[in-house]
Amino acid sequence: MSLNKIKVSTDYITVAFICISIILCRDSRYMAAVICTVCHELGHIAVILMYGCERVDVKINLLNIAITDKLRGVRPYKQDIAVICAGPLVNFTMFEILGLMNSFHNSEFFYNISVISGVLCVFNLLPIESTDGGQLLEIALNALFSPHTVRIVMNIITFVFIIPLACLGFFILLQSRYNYTLLFAVIYFCFVGVMNFTK
Repeated sequence: MSLNKIKVSTDYITVAFICISIILCRDSRYMAAVICTVCHELGHIAVILMYGCERVDVKINLLNIAITDKLRGVRPYKQDIAVICAGPLVNFTMFEILGLMNSFHNSEFFYNISVISGVLCVFNLLPIESTDGGQLLEIALNALFSPHTVRIVMNIITFVFIIPLACLGFFILLQSRYNYTLLFAVIYFCFVGVMNFTK
């Protein structure tokens, strides 16, 4: 699917999974999470286009949403930082605005979007590989060390942050007996880290 300068591609399995989830899931938090995620990615895309990228390729699969930024590393590093920060900034803005709206008009949907936006903002700023925070850290490290050293440092920092997150995820799962969200996120971080390490 193409829309002006944005080309979106996906696969049948992902589309089927999303459609089935929307039909079967009666929890408003699911749609809130979808909205927050889409807005996060649109923040990145908007700034990429603002800095002159002719086309943005977006690939959606079951594991992630990959945005191809052809000017990454070519444009000034401050612009790269702005592109990376755009997603979390959108989520933080949604957290503030929807939280304020919920305080005036008590709404479960507003509350869910506000909370999920805040969580997405915090998670994406963690200095873990595959997150926006990890990309910011990598840009900073690239100015000081060789690519090989940067890769080693990123793996170590990712490991240091993932261990306590995994412990917290197990604790939450044992306490709630159903909330596996954090544990699933940790597994995803580990999977992406292994994939990047083996490249």
